[in-house]
Amino acid sequence: MDKFYNAETYFKVTKFDDMFESDLKYARFKAFLTGHCLVYPAVFCTVENLFNLHYVFYDHKIAINYHLIKYTKSADGQPSEMQNLSNKVLKLQGWQIYDLSEKEFETWDYKERVTNIKEWLRAAHERQIVNGVLPREPPQYI
Repeated sequence: MDKFYNAETYFKVTKFDDMFESDLKYARFKAFLTGHCLVYPAVFCTVENLFNLHYVFYDHKIAINYHLIKYTKSADGQPSEMQNLSNKVLKLQGWQIYDLSEKEFETWDYKERVTNIKEWLRAAHERQIVNGVLPREPPQYI
């Protein structure tokens, strides 16, 4: 029997779904997204049983990964290549993922935070329309 036959018994990425509750900074960032940017993502979702995305908009294939300082490289406070792997691989499936470090987020003032995140989400939405993931015209409901 192949040793990778039931690989999910050795590595279950779904165990990371509970990380949202492990640190209050994740909840504060979600509160910032919902309260100030007026977007409502799903939190800590597993994709392809391999990648854990932090704040996800499934219908648009857009996600924001918020990397806390304690999980980033100590030299510069930026996400490592392993943390950016979901961005690189899921881009091939049409996803737009923003890897935002806590260090970068903390350097922005309030107005920059709202503006930068809203602008990135708008630009990602436009890229999804150009890539054909989203329809050019939104569906009309009667």
